[in-house]
Amino acid sequence: MFRSSLEKWWAGIRSRLEFSLKTLKFRRVLTGVGEDWIYLFLLFLASLGLIVFLWVALGRASVNRLLLA
Repeated sequence: MFRSSLEKWWAGIRSRLEFSLKTLKFRRVLTGVGEDWIYLFLLFLASLGLIVFLWVALGRASVNRLLLA
């Protein structure tokens, strides 16, 4: 009985320790990658804005060409 309760106690401590280490590792990875993801997202928004701008500009140029022809 003593061994059984000791094993339960040790398993409880080990599971709590593993849980805290997993959350700590996840937070470390999230904060380390967080800044990179922000910059990648801003780069994506800038490229999307450039694509939309060029699409509108080239579209208007072709419409003006058709109207002037």
